Amino acid sequence: MAALQYLVSQRSAQPEFAEWHNSLIDLHQRKLWHQLTLKLDQFVALAIFQAGDTLMQLYHNFITEFETKISVLKLAHFAVIVSRQYAEKEAAIGYLEGIIEKLRASRETRIEEPILFIKMQIVAFRLEKGEQKECKNLLDDGTTTLDSMTDIDPSVYASNYWVSSQYHKSRQEFSEDLALDLSLAAVLGDYICGFEELLAHPIIKSILGTKVLECVLNSLVLRPAEDRTIPLNIIAARTKLSVEDVELLLMKSLSVHLIEGITDQVEATILVSRVRPIVLGITQIESLRDRLDNWVDKVHTALLSVESETPELVAS
Repeated sequence: MAALQYLVSQRSAQPEFAEWHNSLIDLHQRKLWHQLTLKLDQFVALAIFQAGDTLMQLYHNFITEFETKISVLKLAHFAVIVSRQYAEKEAAIGYLEGIIEKLRASRETRIEEPILFIKMQIVAFRLEKGEQKECKNLLDDGTTTLDSMTDIDPSVYASNYWVSSQYHKSRQEFSEDLALDLSLAAVLGDYICGFEELLAHPIIKSILGTKVLECVLNSLVLRPAEDRTIPLNIIAARTKLSVEDVELLLMKSLSVHLIEGITDQVEATILVSRVRPIVLGITQIESLRDRLDNWVDKVHTALLSVESETPELVAS
């Protein structure tokens, strides 16, 4: 078998890696494809193999013999690692496009993930060649594909976002991706930072949606406690959104517990019972101070009323 002969020759040529080669030979002979994949994953990550064409030779002389027996996503991972050893970007792209054709010709299910993963590496290569317009189209297609998929492997997400960040960096658009990531961290993370703290950062100005959300949160947190049922058209007027978009924004806010409450679609209102604690600006603090002063005045008026109507109760 050519694949095993290749490993035997490599074991002789690189005695310091004999233990690795013995493990690969043993797992291949026993047809333990999953375990072989895991061992290969460790093997190709060794720093010494990141230069030269060692991994290219490993793929063409060994992995190709059983590539149809391993996870298609793992095959994509190996292919991307190997592609980075090509000296010419066009040759690397051609190699990856060949892997995509193999995946499409296979009868495997869920090939969208590995294909997208490989395409993102192709985008990275084209970006290095300065083909920004082509990259933009490929990224848009990749994002559309990603949005249509479910149960996605984290490596596929990561490749898409990493390449997208590199694209924006090449165009000197540093804020867009970073602002998006920070926003998600603030909304979903328990100990990152408060959303209002994030909104105060200049980088967030690059995302229009967060300013809209800031407007909504401010409107809710500053409303009197006895007036927490808010018509959606009032929020729409403040945010300059349609009522339908306001409903979607509120649903997202409820789903990640930025606010808690009940929506009434018949009356087109929302009853807000709680707003996630936020950091207030000077203007908001002044507004709360005025509300507190108003509440103190009401309590004082109530006390005077009780004293005048039932003096004997107060005296006792």
